[in-house]
Amino acid sequence: MNTETEVNPEYIAERAYLDHVRGSIESQAQRRAAQIAGASRQSFSAEDVNAAQGNAWELKLAQKASRVLQDQKNEPYFGRFDFQETEAGAPLETFYIGKASLYDEKNAFLVYDWRAPVSSVYYRYGVGPASYRAPAGQLNGRIDLKRRYEIKEGALVNVYNDRGAKLGHEDEEGDQMLLGLLGRNTTGQMRQIVQSIQGEQDAIIRTAAEVLAVQGPAGSGKTVVALHRAAYLLYMMRERSMNPSQRDQFISAQRMLVFSPNGVFSSYIAQVLPDLQEDQIQQVILESFLQRELRQICQANRETLGTVWRIETKDDHSEYFLESQDDPHYAARREGSYHKSSLAMRAAIIAYVNLMESEIDAGFENVMSTTSFAKNGKPEPLFLKADMARKFHQRAGDHRVSLIARVKDLVEAIDQEVGHLTKALAPPRARKNSGGLERLLSEEQRARIESDITLLRAAADRQRQNIARLESVGPLSRYRDFWVQSQSNVQLVKLPPEALAAMRTGLLTAFSEQRLPYEDLIPLLLLHGFVRGFPGMGGIEHAIVDEAQDYSPIHFEYLRNCLADGCSMTIVGDTNQAANPFMGLDDYAKLASVYGAGSVKRLELTRSYRSSQEITDFAGRILGDHVHVENVRRTGTKPQLHALASDASPLPTLQTIIDGLTTDGMQTVAILCRTRRAAAAFQTQYGAALGATLLSGDFDKLPQGVIVLSVQLAKGLEFDSVLVMDTDAATYGRDEERKLLYTACTRPLHALHLVYQGAPSPLLPLGHEELFEIL
Repeated sequence: MNTETEVNPEYIAERAYLDHVRGSIESQAQRRAAQIAGASRQSFSAEDVNAAQGNAWELKLAQKASRVLQDQKNEPYFGRFDFQETEAGAPLETFYIGKASLYDEKNAFLVYDWRAPVSSVYYRYGVGPASYRAPAGQLNGRIDLKRRYEIKEGALVNVYNDRGAKLGHEDEEGDQMLLGLLGRNTTGQMRQIVQSIQGEQDAIIRTAAEVLAVQGPAGSGKTVVALHRAAYLLYMMRERSMNPSQRDQFISAQRMLVFSPNGVFSSYIAQVLPDLQEDQIQQVILESFLQRELRQICQANRETLGTVWRIETKDDHSEYFLESQDDPHYAARREGSYHKSSLAMRAAIIAYVNLMESEIDAGFENVMSTTSFAKNGKPEPLFLKADMARKFHQRAGDHRVSLIARVKDLVEAIDQEVGHLTKALAPPRARKNSGGLERLLSEEQRARIESDITLLRAAADRQRQNIARLESVGPLSRYRDFWVQSQSNVQLVKLPPEALAAMRTGLLTAFSEQRLPYEDLIPLLLLHGFVRGFPGMGGIEHAIVDEAQDYSPIHFEYLRNCLADGCSMTIVGDTNQAANPFMGLDDYAKLASVYGAGSVKRLELTRSYRSSQEITDFAGRILGDHVHVENVRRTGTKPQLHALASDASPLPTLQTIIDGLTTDGMQTVAILCRTRRAAAAFQTQYGAALGATLLSGDFDKLPQGVIVLSVQLAKGLEFDSVLVMDTDAATYGRDEERKLLYTACTRPLHALHLVYQGAPSPLLPLGHEELFEIL
């Protein structure tokens, strides 16, 4: 801040307000400290459990409030807008926006939480007309002034207007504050973005939907927006709680879940919610969850996998299609993977379960249709034939209730009916409120009821035998039987006979080798769930699925059955970054067939905030001339292509590139290889000379410096600079590898280098020489 700005009356007024706010924070922090000290000194007898628990909870809340105040000392707010409603006589009100609300001693707002309804005005509008949806309804008005602040360690560093120009320098072009935030180097962890949320991102964060599916290009902020949406939902749940004293006790991040693609990604996003003063959200690596469930259900059914069975991973599957084009089974497996990941596979599994269900004999054919007796002069039925059968079959379409659960319910209903009929036959003295029923039954009727009781008990015994039979078959054996009987499946027979035969033979061969292909994992679990039941996640109220394009429609079908009714979802991804073109979510419209058309809301992010304009344009052209992504970042250096002689070692070129990037201040240099095998080979040959670290999915933190990893593992991450290895025609030559190359080229913030020997990849936009430099 220069001297001229410091004497600016507006700046002086802003600094005075900051001092006032910080004074209030200091006073509140002192009171909280006293509260914590008092609660810490409390002691209770062993009998006074409730008081001890209440004090512990009070202490926890006070400590959390104290942490929020400490954070607010450093940066109490980051934005302001002055808003006046259109209603005549409405005052001009000033709203300061921060990470958390702050009140003064009179309980008046000093700072509004960024998630409050009124705060949406700050994110979506500049000076001029504006509106927002308050609890009471839509409010319209006008913004007269909008500012953004750079505050560090409690000191006012810069003030920006609504266009991002510094106070006193309004003639500056471009959003200087936003560009400054976006231009920072990576730190190894994703940052919160409350200061720089854009209008399209804010709309997604605040959208009300049972299932929200978000498509966005690389660098559009899909993941961080999903996490800020989680923070927003937590805030709104607390605000709507009917019991304010229990808001923080029962509404926490532990009731939300992120399905993450790998451990590195989990670590990368772990700090976003804590930085927003929310507890860390639960994370589960989706593939690990599925494999763990497989092992548990197999062990429960005495089909131990142990270390003998090989369970193929998602990366194994993807890399098979990158490296095994010469395999004679390649084409058949490609077609099989596509079918097994489709909704047609769900239909085939349901057809198999329906067939099992039809073979379960309810056993009511010989039960009487009515037992009539005189009551008020009219005959009435005591028991209707097939009542229990209807209760069973009416639930047949709801496969969230497993087949075994429905049979058990049927047995319970039969047992209850037997009890009712037995009670009807009991002598009057043994029954209360008999109403003279005993005297109204003829001998013939009594004989028929006794016969029905016998028949019903026999039916119940048969159902118990059905339960035992269903429980005796393990998940591997049942899935094998599914394919053994595939030629009688009304859905599978719709496939070409040779394709069905190839899938059947492929599965049976894999099982004989004690191997479970990745494309068979979800169908197996889904079949087991329909028959035996799904693992419950009853405590989860909101789930996030990231990198959605890498999961098939029946992945989402399985998750839908595992999560409780009412659990909302945020699903984010980019279909242009699909790791495997033969198995994944290629169209978000398919989600409507899983969750129901009325439950899914689809939104799209269109702008990229990660890379420079040059990198964004270059990467977009890899997908085709029709792809254009709006870029927010300022211009930088063009991507550089390094053409090496076929017999030359790449090491000298790599060392020169890395030395230059380090000199330019790049803290992370990622060397991306097409597959894990290629990354391991590169590390073995050049890693030591380059001082590089080989990154695997086992890492729990993204390291700084030079790192080597596969493109698949780099998905969702970003680096200061990227070197894409082997961008030649032999390595990236097929159209199926286009999205993989695009993914690699969209990882860097500042610098992109591509290295190849021989002919360059035809997937590169070589016809647009203005987009790159060849060295």
